[in-house]
Amino acid sequence: MKKVLKVVLFVFLGFIALFIVAGLFGLKGVKEARELDINSVDLSQVDDGVYTGAYENGRFSCKVEATVKDHEITDVKLINYGNDGQQAVVNEVLDTVVSSQKVDIDTVSGATATTNSVLKAVENAFN
Repeated sequence: MKKVLKVVLFVFLGFIALFIVAGLFGLKGVKEARELDINSVDLSQVDDGVYTGAYENGRFSCKVEATVKDHEITDVKLINYGNDGQQAVVNEVLDTVVSSQKVDIDTVSGATATTNSVLKAVENAFN
């Protein structure tokens, strides 16, 4: 009986350790992404073309492709994003960038880190 109890306790502690490690990995980069400064882009200084930008920060890594024509953002495509579970938020951010014609938009409520990582990738495309 004592042997079974030890095995059960060992397995239980192993699961706790696994959840702690997974939780720490899941939080990696959150603070940095939430605190990113997103700068405006002067589209009058941007020539026609397709620009690629990226932001690298663990699960908040993002790569985009932005198209400019006549000093207007006509399209922004997501090339890669490290957190597939946030696809709806990413699409909303990219659509807002195109419709508002600016990079420094308000963040999506409850998704500040995701929003900022996408916006920083778009900003980096133009820098």
